[in-house]
Amino acid sequence: MTIMLRAGELRHRIAIQSRVSTRDASGEESVAWTTIVSCWANLDQLVGTKIANLGVSVAKVDAKITIRYNPLVTPTMRVLADGDTYEINSVIDPTGVKMEMNLLCTKKSVGDG
Repeated sequence: MTIMLRAGELRHRIAIQSRVSTRDASGEESVAWTTIVSCWANLDQLVGTKIANLGVSVAKVDAKITIRYNPLVTPTMRVLADGDTYEINSVIDPTGVKMEMNLLCTKKSVGDG
């Protein structure tokens, strides 16, 4: 039996962004971020015991962000949520039925790009 992701659980408005690199006339690379999707999410700040219970191995995880399934989202992207920036480390389909996604993320410090 599949449990549906309830709308009331998704109470944070987020933007998922993809990195875009361009070169100007002199060959200088310019990096920008463009929003590919805005959606509602559940933002769960993680501490030691919650990280261990996820059953995945990542170097550092500060948050688990749950969204409805979107095949465009990859670990090369970032999330803007509540004034903070999170780098996506891993994208997991916890049920295997493409209904929801867990984004395991590291919170970026100011100046980290």
